[in-house]
Amino acid sequence: MNFLKNALHISRELLVCLSLVGLVTSCATSHNLYGQGKQHFLLADYHSAYKELYPVARTGKADAQYAVGYMQYYGLGTLGNPISGMQWMKKAAKQGDKTAQQAIQQIQNSY
Repeated sequence: MNFLKNALHISRELLVCLSLVGLVTSCATSHNLYGQGKQHFLLADYHSAYKELYPVARTGKADAQYAVGYMQYYGLGTLGNPISGMQWMKKAAKQGDKTAQQAIQQIQNSY
């Protein structure tokens, strides 16, 4: 009985450890994608930037959401989709991203 109890305890500990490793790996991968995507965006390599920033934007990072929205709105590195682009920029703006707020204001003032 003690053997089974110990085995279950070790299994739970192993499961927790594996979950934490997965979480850390996911965060590190997201951080790498973000850094690379931001660099590509600044270099106007929008196709690479979009591929790297889109998964980060989905996690809720405001400046990645703005960048994805900007690229979608203007069709940079991806097919143009002004409606979806504006939705992404609004998500970033709601989180306080000043660049997104200014971009939305400029777009609205241009109509």
